Amino acid sequence: MTQNVFECFSVTEIMLLFYLQEKHFIVCLSLNTFCFVFLCCLSFVGYGDSLFFLFSNAAPAFLKEILYSSTNTVIGEFLTKSFLQDCKHITQCEMFMQLNFQKKFYFSLLQKKRREQKGKKRYQKKKYVSSLTDEQKNELVKTSADLTAERNLKRLELRLEEALDQRNQATEVIKNLAKENEEMKMENEELKSMVHMKEHDLKLLTKDNALLNELYEEEKIKYEAELLKLEKLKQDM
Repeated sequence: MTQNVFECFSVTEIMLLFYLQEKHFIVCLSLNTFCFVFLCCLSFVGYGDSLFFLFSNAAPAFLKEILYSSTNTVIGEFLTKSFLQDCKHITQCEMFMQLNFQKKFYFSLLQKKRREQKGKKRYQKKKYVSSLTDEQKNELVKTSADLTAERNLKRLELRLEEALDQRNQATEVIKNLAKENEEMKMENEELKSMVHMKEHDLKLLTKDNALLNELYEEEKIKYEAELLKLEKLKQDM
């Protein structure tokens, strides 16, 4: 019996093997206690037929006992990988280290599983259609056409709703932009008015400053004249 060797380090990989329902796989587990507990649970509920579980001798003893005592599960215990390569009943030991190949193999098994499921569905469909009368076939075609039209109508309605939502959103955005634009215009007008007022104030201040300068010059002339008079009086005395 040809067997494939795979090294599982996670519950996800273990579940993938069980999902694919492939028999006679040899699964080598790492020293992950959770993986062992998970396998024990699977063994108790009846999974694991014809699967060899290879694990290190350092694994917890009580978990080994649980796996040994489980029905429908064959346990193979190996100490080292080199010893595993000497096992006569394993013909593809080189796969043990090829994790990249392992991933590709998982993917191919998934594709195979999907193809089988699609093939079964197509076969069941053909078998069902062949068992129908002409009247039933016509009715089925009519029903299928009605369902297709209904689906297309729903798709169109959904697209219309999406288009309306997008239009409403765009309209709302345009309204908000227009509102912001008006607010900015008002702010701009206010700023212009303030600038105009400041310019007017500046002109008034400039005019006042000129008048003050003239008064200052006049007062200065008067003051100097008074000083001259005082000086003359002092000299006369």
